[in-house]
Amino acid sequence: MEKLNAGQLMEIFFQNGHYADMKAAEKKADSYKKHIRRIMDSGTRKRLELPHQNIVLKYMKKSVSTIDQIGLNEYLVDVGIFPLVAEIDAKKAKGNELLDLYQLPREHTLGIAVNGNGKVDIDVPNVEGLKLKPLVDRYVHFNKINKEVSESYEKLKKQMISCPQLAEVKKMKHKYGSVYLKELPPKYDNQAIVDDLGLDFLINMGKPNGELLDKFILQGTITKGDIDQFKTVVDYRMDFIIMDLDSENNMMEFLQSKRMTAAQNFAR
Repeated sequence: MEKLNAGQLMEIFFQNGHYADMKAAEKKADSYKKHIRRIMDSGTRKRLELPHQNIVLKYMKKSVSTIDQIGLNEYLVDVGIFPLVAEIDAKKAKGNELLDLYQLPREHTLGIAVNGNGKVDIDVPNVEGLKLKPLVDRYVHFNKINKEVSESYEKLKKQMISCPQLAEVKKMKHKYGSVYLKELPPKYDNQAIVDDLGLDFLINMGKPNGELLDKFILQGTITKGDIDQFKTVVDYRMDFIIMDLDSENNMMEFLQSKRMTAAQNFAR
């Protein structure tokens, strides 16, 4: 039996109603969450546990900062890791033809376009008169559906992006729209840039990749405080979070484990 191509896989996902289910659950969960937040905003509590539903409603204060980018880059040079974590700033790279000489082969992600046949009309749920508990129950229900279908969707996308026919033609149409290969922002050969143009060029054009920086923090090469000294807090925002208590506990244990590992490695 001939293997289905990316367009056919996406068409089946639509035909089975999975795309509509995912979008409807996403919009309904978001609508319930907004109303739950309005109720929480009208009170004074920043955290509310609902043990019978295994849910916590809470606000998380997040800082908004500016970064002394050159200062941070120079510090990471002194530590000896900047070329290992640096990536060229896309805004600075725009229009710089010199950098084109050092561009690595482009990587791709999967793009999805939906036409009129695939458009999903979703009614906003009526929340009038609903108390907190039933609102949370409804949010949990639709959030679970969205999460489950989204996980299947992500697995499907991995199948589609590995489709040989899609790699060849770049775009495949189907009844409900199309799937296509979308170029990711360019990456560059840092070592070649340093060798040919000098380290100062990379310092001025680059910035550290957050994930790579976190690895060196975890290894104990640097600390989070070393990075934070180059940040200036200019504002704060309050994020509203709904999560189950078990997930919150697991997340806190994971973060604590990371902090302990980083501290132990730094002390060596």
